[in-house]
This record gives sequence, structure tokens and C-alpha cells, in this order.
Amino acid sequence: MDQKRLYETTFIVNGSLDDAQTEAVIAKVQEIITKNGGEVVSLIRWGRKRLAYPIHHKNNGFYVNCEFNAYPQFIQEFKRFYFLEENIIRYLLIVVTKNMLKAKVVKPFVLEPIVVASETAIEEIIIKEELENAKEEIETPLTHELHKQQDSKKEE
Repeated sequence: MDQKRLYETTFIVNGSLDDAQTEAVIAKVQEIITKNGGEVVSLIRWGRKRLAYPIHHKNNGFYVNCEFNAYPQFIQEFKRFYFLEENIIRYLLIVVTKNMLKAKVVKPFVLEPIVVASETAIEEIIIKEELENAKEEIETPLTHELHKQQDSKKEE
């Protein structure tokens, strides 16, 4: 008998079902996995989401992600279950490879939080820049004399 492998499946349950019916479908998926010698590693309920495009005239679905260990012989039967289960409108089933496991272990790159100045500080900087530009544009003999006096005070 072959060795168990790690699989991941994501499936969409009909969004028009109520919560109890949705949970019953999820429990049915878990039951078929365990009944055939598999074990559920993790089950994540992503919740109701709007579909990108209608599937079987449905616009909403309840997304569920499940990782499980199972024998390779079981996968054909599991695909058949998905095909026959009328409340599951779409599914994806993959084998989790060693590279995928390594990618999960690697911590994602996290950017350091950027400190952004408050709006008033930004406005003050803009006003100062505008004043400097205005000083350069409006240069009269009187303002020219004032600038010389300010420059001489700064040098002292």
C-alpha cells in the first residue's frame, strides 16, 4: 500500500444554502476523508464571497480550504464525490509538494511601517516652500535690502 500524501483542496459551497446546510456539506467532506483512511490537518472557512463570474447561475459561494493526509488511491473517489455533490459548485484539489511546504515555512517579507507626517506638518512644509518660491519671484529693492539684513544676521 502506498504512503499517505498531503493534499490541499479548496471548494465552493452553494452560497444560497443557509448556515446549517453549509456546515452539513463541510462535515460531509470531512467525513468522506476520514472514512477512507485520511485525516484532516486543517480546515479554514473563508466564508461567503461574491463570485468573480456566475457559476451555475449562482453569484455567491461559501469558500472552504482544507488540508488533509490521504492515500493516492482515494483521490479518484474524492473527485467523484465532488462531481456528484450538487451543493459544491467548484473545487480545486492539489498535492502539496516539498517546495510548497518550504514556501509555507519561509516568513513572508514584511515592510517596516513608514512614519508619515501628519497633514498639518505636510501643509506647513508646503507653505514654507511656497513662501520661499514667492520670495524669489517678488524681489523689490526693499525686499532685497531685507534679505541682505537677514543674511548678515545669520552669518553673525
